[in-house]
Amino acid sequence: MVRLRNSSTGQVADVAVKPLNVRQLISGAILDASARSKFGLEGSVSGTAVYDSIGAVYTVTDLQPPTGDYKSLKVKPENLILPAGTRVNASGLNSRPELNGKPGKIVSSEGSERYVVEMAGSFEQLKLKFGNVVALHGYNPYAGQFG
Repeated sequence: MVRLRNSSTGQVADVAVKPLNVRQLISGAILDASARSKFGLEGSVSGTAVYDSIGAVYTVTDLQPPTGDYKSLKVKPENLILPAGTRVNASGLNSRPELNGKPGKIVSSEGSERYVVEMAGSFEQLKLKFGNVVALHGYNPYAGQFG
């Protein structure tokens, strides 16, 4: 079930939605210096991001400040800084492969290009590189979990 709220009337409705059809929209995702340089952008640029598991990239829209040249950008996970509170899965961990695909929540980000992620269930906090987490992006029936 997904709870929807009409922002103008305040009405709330619960809607049955297949988990496969749910994507996390991430407001306030910030492009890192490498991504800004690649696209020739100056200063801080943020937007709304959605993770594409097939292409393994985020599509970033609603860029602020507006760039003029770009309506959307495709950005690798290691080049996008996700805000605290974003629900993520660990990905590409070599030192602790048992955590790959496991869900967690970003608590904070550090200047060392790492997130502090609280893993679901265990409440263990890990420092993971930006490229080692991806936003939850639908249900993977083969893994039996969101991924």
